[in-house]
Amino acid sequence: MRLYIREGCRPHALYELAFKKRTEKFGEKDTRRIMNMEDKPHASGKSVDVVLWDPKTNQEIPARKKEDGIPAMFIDFYKGKTDEESRRYQELQEFTIATMLANGFEIGKLREYFHFNYGK
Repeated sequence: MRLYIREGCRPHALYELAFKKRTEKFGEKDTRRIMNMEDKPHASGKSVDVVLWDPKTNQEIPARKKEDGIPAMFIDFYKGKTDEESRRYQELQEFTIATMLANGFEIGKLREYFHFNYGK
């Protein structure tokens, strides 16, 4: 397993464009849940979104079920669920978080399991 940086620096203009496109597709309420438009942390150059990567298959290792929607993007969505798939997603998310925290990153303000900020 590897950590893959899916997204790093996102300039202010790209934030605005992404916000507009996501709002058109998902609505403003849901878009604001996953995009911090007040602080725009990716514009600092110190924020990353990461995924787990399988180098053997050259594919992302899913850490959530897409059908679970936006709520599954947040820390502990799967915590306490007893089915095997949910337990696996929780383990993968906890592994991602522990790895990033151990390397000097902090969990982002919105508390997504994949978004981290480096330093202050």
